[in-house]
Order: sequence, then structure tokens, then C-alpha cells
Amino acid sequence: MKDNNCFCFVPNWWESHQIEESISPHFLYWPCEMMLEKGFNVEIVTKLDAWQYFGRNVPTDEIYKGIRIKRIPHSLFGLFFSKYMIKKRYKLIHGWSYAYFGERNVWAVSKIKKIPYVFTPQGRWHNNPTNIMEQSIRKLYDCIMSFCDRKTDAIMCLTDYEASQYRERGYTNVVTIPHGIDPKIFNVKPNYEVYEKYNMFDYNNILSVGALFPRKNQHLLIDCLPNVLKEFPNTKLFIVGKAYRPEDQKYELYLKSKVQKLNLKNNVSFLGYIPKSDLINLYLLSDIFVLPTQFEAFGIVFLEAMAAGLPIITTNKQPMKEILDYGRVGKLVNLSTKDLSSSIICLLSDFNERRRLAKLGKLHVEKKYRLDLVKEKLWRLYQEVIG
Repeated sequence: MKDNNCFCFVPNWWESHQIEESISPHFLYWPCEMMLEKGFNVEIVTKLDAWQYFGRNVPTDEIYKGIRIKRIPHSLFGLFFSKYMIKKRYKLIHGWSYAYFGERNVWAVSKIKKIPYVFTPQGRWHNNPTNIMEQSIRKLYDCIMSFCDRKTDAIMCLTDYEASQYRERGYTNVVTIPHGIDPKIFNVKPNYEVYEKYNMFDYNNILSVGALFPRKNQHLLIDCLPNVLKEFPNTKLFIVGKAYRPEDQKYELYLKSKVQKLNLKNNVSFLGYIPKSDLINLYLLSDIFVLPTQFEAFGIVFLEAMAAGLPIITTNKQPMKEILDYGRVGKLVNLSTKDLSSSIICLLSDFNERRRLAKLGKLHVEKKYRLDLVKEKLWRLYQEVIG
């Protein structure tokens, strides 16, 4: 691979199976796909140990659709990354939400080698550590980040909300380029065999998609279901998503025990991982989409739901507020069982409102989040940085 015309992408993880099963081109893939189309060689440099998150062994070297994948042990504060990358001469490096000190080493390499560098933080200020050790590490990290970020060629934020957090701190090298989706993926006739497969007939079907993390508050959604069932006895909740880490697997057990305790086993289905074609049809065949998450770096599932014409209920917090155009194209609620139950009941009661939100959501995605438009913005940014 000739490095002088090579684009290097440095994400926090890369798992080809996970990328392949994404409904729309995955946000870790489509920048690389775009650069391949522009005539660049593309290399992804990522952590070797990230495969443990997915419970799947992966090789250190891999070729995926013309992209070279290089996995390097993530230890000694990312020094192995420095050792590998310092030998390279890339045209451009894009670091994407890397672990605590890893991306700073990538930044240092870019400066030493005088390579243009774009960094996507993906929710830097969302997570506030609670214990003293994590707080101390975070303070040190923030000091290093502040120095490096101000000297980065461009900080690419996924939302205007995150960009505003940077600008409030005096950063000027900030641009917003969100995730994107290809709405045509949902331009298919619903497969009613999926309707039968998941026993969706004669139910009000609520879909919730997201990995099983405590911060996504799937437990709150389960807690509000008895209130919903009083008004709509034939209601079913489909929870799509896996628990990858050990602590999240404990959360999954907690969710399932809650379903048993509330006697909801006939009304809640934990689907885990399902094929992409099934998930597309669940989006098309469900009645509403609900995810009462505490925070997201972005939330690609909201774009998927809108593109499929599925009305959304989510939390009245950023960045969900921005993605749903501050409540214009979806329902924003406070994090409480009462408010969430009420919003679900109101939406299930009003077909015309569901249809109105579905139409507005589709138009919103077409206008702001269509993948070809997002790619154009990113390409212009890369051109400006390369010079």
C-alpha cells in the first residue's frame, strides 16, 4: 500500500460482521467507502482487544471491501499505535472517538509527520465520572485533550449541540457533520412473514432498538408497560439489541427478571441480535418506536425509525432533542414512568398523529440526514484540511 495517497481512519473498534449487519452503511464504514470512491487507498487502524466487546475473535490483519484493517494491541497508553503509524506517510488521518490516551498518540504522529488530522469526539462531555480515580484520569485527559484539540486541523462534531459545547470553550476549529442514512433502504414492501414470525398480529407493536445498556433505560420502558396495558391490553414491546459486556449482561438479566415480576412475558420479547432484513421489517411493521435513553453520542436508530416512517418517543435531552428537531418530528418526554406511559398511550390512541409524525420524520431525514448529502459535507471538509 502506497502511503502517500492513503487515507487512515482510526476508530475505537472495528468488527466486520457488526459493520455488515448495519441497516444503512455504518458510520465507521461510509467515510472509508467514500475515500475509496475518490481514488484513495484506505487503511483502518484500530484496537486488537476491541473484539472482546463483541465476543468474537478477529485477526490482526484483514481486508474488508478493499479496505485494509490493522488491529494493534491497545496498551502502554497507545504507544504501539505510535510505533506503527510513525512509519507511515498518510495523506490524511481521521481519528474517531478513541479511548482515553490513544487518540492523543495518533494526534502526536500527525504533528510529527505533518499529516492533516480530523478528530470526531463523539460525546466527549456526556459521561461524567463518579469515583475519584476516574475523575482524576478525566481531569488529566481533559488537559491533554484541550491542548491537542486546539491544534487539530478540524474537530468534526456529530451534532450542533456538541459543536456548541466546544465553541463555548473557545474552540474555533469546529464543524458539524452528522451521521447519515440511505432512506431508500426502507423503500420495500413489508414482508408479512416477519409479522407472523414475531407474532405481531392483533397487537399494538412498540419497537425499541439499542444495545442493552443501563443508560438506555430499557427498564423504564418495561416499568411503564402495565400502565399502557390498562388502556391497550393488546400491546407488545419488542426489544432489539444485545448485552455485550459482562456488566451489561447483568442488566439484561435484571430486565428479564423485571418482566417476570410484572407478569409481562406475553407482552415483552427480547430479540437480541436479529438479521438485518428482519429488523428493516420490524421498523416498517411496528406502530411506534420508543427509546428513553439517558444520553447518546448521536443515535442512528432515530434516523432509521424516521426513514422507515415510524413515529418516535424519546427523552427530552440532547442530542435527541436536536435529532428530532426539538419535538417537531417526534415526541420528547421526561425520564419518568408516568410521562413515558402517558406519551405512549396518547400516540397509540391517535392514528392521525402517528401518521403526521411519520411523514414529518421522513421529510426531516431526507432534508438533513440523507447519506449522500452528509458525504458531500465530509468530502468538502477533507479537501479543506488537505489543502
